[in-house]
Amino acid sequence: MTIGRTPKGLSEDAQAEAARRLRLAVDDVREASLAALAAATGRDPSVAEDWAKGAKPFPVWVLAHPNVPRNVRAPIVAWLVERLAQDTPTTSAELATTNILGVAGELLATVAPMLADGLLDAQERAALRPIMARLHRFVGAWLAQHGDSARGAS
Repeated sequence: MTIGRTPKGLSEDAQAEAARRLRLAVDDVREASLAALAAATGRDPSVAEDWAKGAKPFPVWVLAHPNVPRNVRAPIVAWLVERLAQDTPTTSAELATTNILGVAGELLATVAPMLADGLLDAQERAALRPIMARLHRFVGAWLAQHGDSARGAS
């Protein structure tokens, strides 16, 4: 969906919430300020002020910028992950567990012959990386949807 076709209210609400989260993150960190955030990202302080007011969209690249303090980035990233989890359709615990076991089986079948010599060389690690990443995603999804003991059985 292009910006021109995004319902205006949804865009404005998201921009306002991102601005609020930015203000909270900066306020929670003693050594942080909007001026320091602007300096860290090479922007004019008025731009960071606009981000925090919701006058300009808060760019997601700021969350990956190495000069922005982690304790400013982390709460905003946590909010985004929380939003993503809310938008993710729930998979039953049984299906999610079956998905994990399928990838775990693939991992075992792949890694067992590699470990015959007791070592994993660079090529073998490279071959394992996408399987490990897929396993990580599936386990993360399981934990996000079914790992909260307060929820009980779903």
